Amino acid sequence: MRYGLLSAASISLLLYMVYKIDLQRLIIDQISWWYMLPVALLTLLSYGARSWFFSNALPARNVPAQGQFLLTGVYSWFAIVFPFGVGHLSYPYLLKRRYGVSAADGAAALIGYNILRVIALCAIFFASLPFLPITGEERMQTLIHWIAALCLGGCVLAALLVSLKGRRLPGRLGDFAQRVVDGLSTVFVSPRVVPLLAAALTAEALNLSVYWCAFQMTGVPVGPAGTALVFGIANLSVLLPVHGVGSLGTFEAVVSFGLIAIGLDPSDAVQISILVHLVQLGTRSIIGAVCYLLLRPMR
Repeated sequence: MRYGLLSAASISLLLYMVYKIDLQRLIIDQISWWYMLPVALLTLLSYGARSWFFSNALPARNVPAQGQFLLTGVYSWFAIVFPFGVGHLSYPYLLKRRYGVSAADGAAALIGYNILRVIALCAIFFASLPFLPITGEERMQTLIHWIAALCLGGCVLAALLVSLKGRRLPGRLGDFAQRVVDGLSTVFVSPRVVPLLAAALTAEALNLSVYWCAFQMTGVPVGPAGTALVFGIANLSVLLPVHGVGSLGTFEAVVSFGLIAIGLDPSDAVQISILVHLVQLGTRSIIGAVCYLLLRPMR
């Protein structure tokens, strides 16, 4: 019941934002659709970096590279479409069903990736700070403190999970949770953590390029630093399980906030956020559907 109410609230938020669009300032006539080609290519490259991460983060390496890439494509599609983070469960489920890999190992690799992803997003954000066109010392300090808190929280969580390795966890899910914690040691307590972090950073940098291409598609000037700000805020917010179907409404609100913060007109910001979301949903859905169809015969 509460999930339905939250989805209705997010869609109502989207409709309200659409209502506020200035019809005299529509940007649809100046969209350059050829940017969809680099968007698709960069999305595939980011999937390649992410699948390499998963291949090296799993304790058992019995998943072929092609299968890992297809799994990544399907998981990335489900993660953005299904509400409240439920789509993230598809990766360990499909991994176990297709290749017999323990769901706990798949969950450990996925959790490890998202922890390193937060660190990568924060690194991208901090690298863009000197170039951000944001005025107001108080606003800048608020953004810095927010991102720093997220980065610190990710590091503390990683340290906590590693400290639990080898300890017996109570409860009905104790065995599963213990295997997840032990699996995380493959990511954080091994010499591979550096290349794994580099893979996560590469995947997020490629996703950042997808956002930049989507912004350039609209013809509205959004520089690399502004793109990094919006990208960081949008992806950190999507990691929280508070969004509805397809992140409709919440994604547009967060991206619009970032674009308005760097000086764009509110009407333009809403239109750009909707376009970027449609581009992201369309690209990931097409690639994900193809990956799913190719994955089915590999049972």
